[in-house]
Amino acid sequence: MRFSVFFIALSVLGCGPRIGADDEQSGAASGGDGTESTSSPVTIDLTSGTTATTASTGTTTTSSTGTSEATSTAGTFETSNATTDRVDDSFIQVPDVGWLCSASLACDVWGQDCPRGVKCMPRGCDPKMDGPWTSSVCTPLDPDPAPIGGACTMVDGAFSGSDNCDISAMCWNVDADTLEGECVGFCQGSEANPFCEDPATTCFIGYDGQVIVCLPQCNPLASVCDAAEECIFDAKPSSRRFVCMPDSLVAPQAYGDDCSDALACATGLVCRTPEHVPGCVSTGCCTTLGLGSTPPVCPDASQTCLPLYADGAAPEGLEDLCFCGVAG
Repeated sequence: MRFSVFFIALSVLGCGPRIGADDEQSGAASGGDGTESTSSPVTIDLTSGTTATTASTGTTTTSSTGTSEATSTAGTFETSNATTDRVDDSFIQVPDVGWLCSASLACDVWGQDCPRGVKCMPRGCDPKMDGPWTSSVCTPLDPDPAPIGGACTMVDGAFSGSDNCDISAMCWNVDADTLEGECVGFCQGSEANPFCEDPATTCFIGYDGQVIVCLPQCNPLASVCDAAEECIFDAKPSSRRFVCMPDSLVAPQAYGDDCSDALACATGLVCRTPEHVPGCVSTGCCTTLGLGSTPPVCPDASQTCLPLYADGAAPEGLEDLCFCGVAG
């Protein structure tokens, strides 16, 4: 599969400099026999940030210096035309240097700093692509990409970073067997000030900042999430909202269970510090949610339903949420 071969080349090489307007090559090179070359591969030098166009039937070579500085010294790769929106991988030359997963080869998912026709995606670092996202990689943009909300398919593994979603999205909630999922949009703005264009979604930033996706907001006491999802509390200061998260990523826990990663409680529960959950022996345990206006019967007699949000801090519709905890 040519798509898979291109992904492997880009995974090895990491993200090169973005090709800007100043880097564009125009015109066709002539061959030694006076005929016009119909295909001129562009070589991107990751060590210097320069591009060179070479005619396929002659020896004439032209080059120009790019405006971006490369951070990788992995090597070069070729595309048929680096200034177009799509990449023709017929000229890809895959160097035989094995699997690499290095911070120096990573790209910026927020800035999308890969060459044109390529996108920056979160990925897992292990060769089998069956682990969570730990890094990022430049991967080819599908010639006919699926839009946000559309069905999608991963290539070479659920965490490979290679899918057929548009440049502003990634394939989410991927089935481990079929590698099929749904395209969800990337957060906009920056990590310090993220936002989602769809008001029904909220920005989820996870896995050491590698994943930045807009997920549906939900009410943990009246969840609208799919059957294979949990309505979990995203406790980060930039969010503090409930979002729908696939069970495969949450490993949902019951009342009193360890939730030290803050994303492990099932729908209707929230992770709180151990002083609120009698018997908790970790840095956090799951406890029951309820409504302050009609308090639930808490699991332990020492607990009462305490407000989850401070006054004025609750998202619309969640102002009355409370959790079973021990008042100080």
